[in-house]
Amino acid sequence: MSFVITGSVAYDYLMFYPGLYREQILPDQLDKISLSFLAESMRKERGGVAANIAYTMKLLGA
Repeated sequence: MSFVITGSVAYDYLMFYPGLYREQILPDQLDKISLSFLAESMRKERGGVAANIAYTMKLLGA
């Protein structure tokens, strides 16, 4: 059986932020929110919809 998989193939950049987001968001200023976070670490992983579907199909023996 043959399959054609369409979708994106991309890289996911996963970053670790040691704090809590809720500590930075002020409920009384949601109409003018502007935030930036300093990530402690970052890693690059393969991702994308097509790659995830193809990988899972391989695990299922398709």
